[in-house]
Amino acid sequence: MESLPQHSQSEKAAIMLDFNSLQSRLTDFFEFSFAKLDGQIVVKQSYSQGDADYRGQLMLSKRLTPMCLHSVTMASGDHSQTAASSD
Repeated sequence: MESLPQHSQSEKAAIMLDFNSLQSRLTDFFEFSFAKLDGQIVVKQSYSQGDADYRGQLMLSKRLTPMCLHSVTMASGDHSQTAASSD
């Protein structure tokens, strides 16, 4: 079986997800696949689509030193708040 590279932070991941959406199935797949590679989910946090401030969730994730942050954004019919302008 494959495993993740052996670095101090390589086996940790943080997850942010909107529990009110379909992205939970994608997150379940990520968790399953990451665990098969001997990875550990150090925190799983929720947010609400449309929230303007994620600093609390991100600061907790940062303190736990994950190598990655898994977050899936599902676009709805209203794309006005999906992403900031790239100007």
